[in-house]
Amino acid sequence: MSLAASPLPAQDEIQAAPAVRPWLTATLLVSICAIYAIEVMRPVGGGVKFTPSIETLVAYGALVPDLVAERGEWYRLLTAPLLHGSLLHILMNGLALWSIGPDLERRVGRTWLFVLFFLGAIGGALGSFLLNPSDIVSVGASGAIMCLIAAAFVVMFHSREARRWDLQWEMLRAVGLSLVPLIFIGSHTGIDGAAHLGGAVTGFALGGLLWLNWEGEGPAPRWRYPARLLAGLGGVLFVIAIARAGTLHHQYALTAGMIPSSEVPVGNDATLRLGPALIQQYPNDPRSHWLQGQVYQLTDVHDLGNAERELRLALADPLLRTRFLPDLRRKMEFDLAELLMETGRSAQAVELAKPFCSTLDDFMMHIYHELCPPAN
Repeated sequence: MSLAASPLPAQDEIQAAPAVRPWLTATLLVSICAIYAIEVMRPVGGGVKFTPSIETLVAYGALVPDLVAERGEWYRLLTAPLLHGSLLHILMNGLALWSIGPDLERRVGRTWLFVLFFLGAIGGALGSFLLNPSDIVSVGASGAIMCLIAAAFVVMFHSREARRWDLQWEMLRAVGLSLVPLIFIGSHTGIDGAAHLGGAVTGFALGGLLWLNWEGEGPAPRWRYPARLLAGLGGVLFVIAIARAGTLHHQYALTAGMIPSSEVPVGNDATLRLGPALIQQYPNDPRSHWLQGQVYQLTDVHDLGNAERELRLALADPLLRTRFLPDLRRKMEFDLAELLMETGRSAQAVELAKPFCSTLDDFMMHIYHELCPPAN
């Protein structure tokens, strides 16, 4: 078929998107790299060099569904996408952002690019919040980047470029591969497939919206003013979220006097052997009271009265709420519930054990059937 008979217009008849320098993509890339540098240079607790500890990530605003749902720390939906867990993590996401950002910035403009990144970050964080276990710690810009890739795939249907199908196939393949951990492997790989899914779904939806409302053969989508409003809102919310994370950082960073996580004894023998020394060395850690309570129960004296007192002191410590994840409190409450059951206060024990029981599977519920009776 000759060019004149083709239903597609000639290449030079189509208005191309203006060439722009990708300074917004560069700004986003520099920003997440700078934040990663702060994580590495000002860590909380231990951790390997260039690999921030879990405590560091939580203190800087990582997404933990428990902290969002139980403490109302919604700012983590926006701070988590700006954080990264290792040098490889930031390198991979940085390369992905730079591979898709400049071209998409040229196609849709800087304002829409920022809107896509902002809404993609929220979409990815919501996917992680809704689909991951409640105690999973999630960070990374991959949800936002998946949104950019998915949106670019849809937006390119507007293009008449000769390599369009090749480019779209690469984008679709990237999105598909990013979902493999969620679909076939699960959440125990260190890759947050739920965030990828949330970002991709957001990107396909927003990309379709832009494609359907493109301005004829023009170089950019319409709705410039709504885009500016959304971009402004996104910028303000990012600033508020970062400020909130900074305000609460000192509470999560109270590591002075805390027992290193790697030194907390596991098992009765280790508790009896190591517990007394840790209690003396770290008296301000609420876990010291918890350990002391276990020591009272495990020794030949079997002092349940003092054990209960120590457990209640641990649960009353404000650091337990501001420094540790909620699952630690649930474990302490369950230990106290077992002690109450042993001393004949079964009704109090069952009520206190409920938060921990809700996290157990059927097998463990059967083992702890007295403390976790089946619902009527």
